[in-house]
Amino acid sequence: MEGVGGSAGFADRTAYSVGLESDGVLDDVDVGRLSESRWYVRWARVWIWLMLLGGVSGCAFVRANVGERLPEEAIQAIQKGVTTKAQVVEALGTPDVVTHTMQHEVFQYRYGDGKLGVVLIFSRATYKTDDLYIFFDAQDVVTDIIFGKRTDTVRFRFWPFGS
Repeated sequence: MEGVGGSAGFADRTAYSVGLESDGVLDDVDVGRLSESRWYVRWARVWIWLMLLGGVSGCAFVRANVGERLPEEAIQAIQKGVTTKAQVVEALGTPDVVTHTMQHEVFQYRYGDGKLGVVLIFSRATYKTDDLYIFFDAQDVVTDIIFGKRTDTVRFRFWPFGS
């Protein structure tokens, strides 16, 4: 039995061996359909894998704030030796933490700002806080103020290598 177009390569391949029903021998049309269908199956598999990998990885940018932003005008209005505990609570609200030491009562106010960037499998998070400590004497008058502001430098940094 001679193959398609005189080539000996298809001489013993019949249509039932590949699941095609025709005259019993693969012709040019059957071979063309077979190779096209395999090509589409391969690309379908590639697209399925790409969609799965894209769904698992991908990109995300998240921002999180903890507490209330500390009003700088109210902080600047607090005066050592003049401002009372009641005035501080009126201006800033209830403190996040109250600590008692041997000589002082300390109010702590905190505001946190965090940002997270994720690209594919790489991620980078930045979290900084503004911290305010106000010290009171036995007469509930402010004796000292410590304020650290760092949240103004928080930015999205999703590249995990370097700065």
